[in-house]
Amino acid sequence: MSAPTGSVLPCAEPFYSRWDAIRDYALVLSFIIGAVGTIWFPDRLEPKLLFGFAMAAMAICAWKTRKPVPRQSPAVTPAATDWLQMAMLTTVGGTILFVVCNLTGAWQGEKLFGMLDKSWSHWLSVKLPTVLGQQLMLQLLLAPVIFRLCGRVWIAAAGCASVFAMLHLPNPVLMGLTFVAGLVWVAWYHRTHRIAPVVVSHFVLAVLTAGLCGEYVFNMRVGPPCVALFPSLQNTVGGTVYEFPRCVTGCTEQLVQYGDELILKGWAVDSVHDEQPERLFFKRAGMLHPIEDVEFQEAPMERWKNATDSGFVGDACYAFVARLELSDLDPADPVQIYCANANGHVAELGRMGEIKPLARAPVDRPIRIFPVEVDGRVFQTVYANGQLRLRGWIADLRNGTVPDQVYIECDDQTHLVDVDKSHFPFQPAADRYQQPGFANSGFEVVLSNVVIRDPERIQCYVSDSAHELHPIVITGKAQTRVATPVVPSTETKLR
Repeated sequence: MSAPTGSVLPCAEPFYSRWDAIRDYALVLSFIIGAVGTIWFPDRLEPKLLFGFAMAAMAICAWKTRKPVPRQSPAVTPAATDWLQMAMLTTVGGTILFVVCNLTGAWQGEKLFGMLDKSWSHWLSVKLPTVLGQQLMLQLLLAPVIFRLCGRVWIAAAGCASVFAMLHLPNPVLMGLTFVAGLVWVAWYHRTHRIAPVVVSHFVLAVLTAGLCGEYVFNMRVGPPCVALFPSLQNTVGGTVYEFPRCVTGCTEQLVQYGDELILKGWAVDSVHDEQPERLFFKRAGMLHPIEDVEFQEAPMERWKNATDSGFVGDACYAFVARLELSDLDPADPVQIYCANANGHVAELGRMGEIKPLARAPVDRPIRIFPVEVDGRVFQTVYANGQLRLRGWIADLRNGTVPDQVYIECDDQTHLVDVDKSHFPFQPAADRYQQPGFANSGFEVVLSNVVIRDPERIQCYVSDSAHELHPIVITGKAQTRVATPVVPSTETKLR
C-alpha cells in the first residue's frame, strides 16, 4: 500500500503496507487499553505491562524512522517566531477560559493559585515533570503512529486529541479542555517540531484551569479519585446547591448538650480556597437548614485531634461553635453538619462519633456526648421497697482514672452520689483498655425513698475531674420495665 496522495500528510516511510497498518492499529489499541487500565486499576500489573509494551514498541518504530515527519511548510521559521505563536495561542486560550469561568460563576475572584490542594512546590516538582512526560508521550510516540494511519493532518490531530482526552475520563470538563488544547498542540508540533513551547503552554493552561475552574475540574483528578469527587444536588431552604465532596475539610469533634440546646464544636477550612468557610448547615428531612450565628475563629490545628491525626495540610484551620435546639432536629436521625465554601458548594463534615442527642437532658449542667472520654455501663438494676440499686463500671479514658461521682436521674429528680468508697474490682474494663488503673472500676449506687413512675427514663451520668457530665449506657438487660408505680414487698430484679 503506498502513501496517500493529495492534501495529505507526507509519510516518512517509502512504503506503507497493510501489515504496517495492522501493526499501528494494534499499537494504538494497546496504548489506549494499557493507559486507561493503568489509571483505573492502579493495583493491577497487567495494564502496566501492556502500556509499557505499547510505548516501547512505539519508541522502536520512531527510532527506526529516525527522521521526524517533515514540516508541511517548506519555509523554516525561527525559534522566536514559534515561541511567539505558541504564546499567542496560549494567551487566547487562557483569555477564553477566564471569560467563560466568569460568566458561569466557576471563578469568583478568589486567589488564583490557591484553588487546589497543591502548592507551588508541588506544581513545579510534580506537575511540571508530569506535563513534560505527557507531551513527550503524545508528540513523539502516539502522534507519529496515528499520523501514519490517518494521512491527513487535522484528522490525525483529532485522533490524537481524542486519545489524550480519553485518558482524563471521567472528568467531563477536563476532557473537553484537553481535547481542544490537544488538537492545537498536536497540529502545531507537527508543523514546527518544537516540544518546549508545547510543554510550557500545557503547564500554564493547567495552572489557569486549576485556578479558574475550581471544583468543576474535580481538583484535576482522573479515574477512581475523580469519581469520589462527583457532585450531587442538595436541597436547602433557599433552593438547591451542589455538594462537592471534600471542597470543605473539617470535623465536628465535640458535642455538648445543655438542656434542650446542642453545642457543637469543631474545625473546618475551605480546602479549595484555603480560607475560612462561609457558613454551616444541618440536615433535617433531607433538606439543609442554615445554622445562624456561627462563630468561626482561626485556631492552631494542634488543638483538634482529627486535624492532626489525618495529616491535614494548611497554614491554619478555623474553629467553630454552633448551637442547635432539639426542636430543630429529627430525634430519629443523627445530626449531619454541612459546610459551604466561597463558591457556595457544600460538603459534609466528618465526625468523631454519632451526633445523636439525648432525648431529654434536664440536668442543669452541660453533658458531653462525644468524644467518649468517660466510658462505662450499668449492667444491673434492682428495685425493692422504694430502694434502687445500680451496679456497673466507669472509667475516665482521658485521665486513666476511675471517677468518684455519679449522677442518677429518675422521675425528674437528680441524685448526686459519691462512689469513691463503693468501688469493687472489675478486671474486664482493665483488660479492654489495657489500663491497670481501671481494675477497680466497678461501682454500686443505692438510692432510698425512690418511687419509679417511668423506669425507662432512668439516666446515669458520670462527673469527671473537670466536673463535666458524661452519659453512660444502661444495658438492655438492666433496663427497668415497670409500667405503673411499684413498691414491691420483696426484692425484684429489674431487667
